[in-house]
Amino acid sequence: NEAIEKKRKKLEEKKDELEKQKAQNQKTLDMHQGTAASSPKGMGEDGRHKEAQFLSEDEDKEDGEKDKA
Repeated sequence: NEAIEKKRKKLEEKKDELEKQKAQNQKTLDMHQGTAASSPKGMGEDGRHKEAQFLSEDEDKEDGEKDKA
């Protein structure tokens, strides 16, 4: 029974993390849609750089999850 509780807690934490990530992704998406259409070329470059940075941070997180498992 205790093991079930631990598992449930872990799943809830993961769900929270995914919700946060989803919100962050939506923010990033909104930002890109806003800048792509209405900004000078340089801004697009900056957006791409930020996206790449964000993706690499994601990968780091996933690696961390694997280490824990």
